[in-house]
Amino acid sequence: MPARKPKAPTNRAQALCRLDDLTPGTVLRVEAPLGGETREFLVLRRGEADGLGDDVVIFPNACPHIFINLDLYDGWFMTQDGQRLLCGQHWAEFRLPDGLCVAGPCVGRSLEPIPAVIEDGAVYLGDFEPQRITWPTRIIRFPLIPPKRSNP
Repeated sequence: MPARKPKAPTNRAQALCRLDDLTPGTVLRVEAPLGGETREFLVLRRGEADGLGDDVVIFPNACPHIFINLDLYDGWFMTQDGQRLLCGQHWAEFRLPDGLCVAGPCVGRSLEPIPAVIEDGAVYLGDFEPQRITWPTRIIRFPLIPPKRSNP
């Protein structure tokens, strides 16, 4: 089934980033004004190597378990194998591209995927319902490299 084309961006005042800023397989944390507040988003450009195509996915930087930002450790968003988003607070793992939690205390809950609209090489938020997201009340971030954890 072909993917549904997102509606035109609801916030053209500010692009989240340039498509060229996104290296396939990496995540970029960006801020954007939304409803009178500044919110954080994670912009992911998937690569061909993951078998899911080369497109852009956006998620709010908000864990559905305890409503904090996912990157407890500054810039660390992905599992070691690079296949899932990770919450650094309690190790919840979120499947791509739909954001479903597949490991950790919030299994079955999801990050809310937000459509990306790419126009003239810029990435914008597509049409979505911000009120469906429980945004973090505060941002917690440590400038530390977290210890490596071993997989059982």
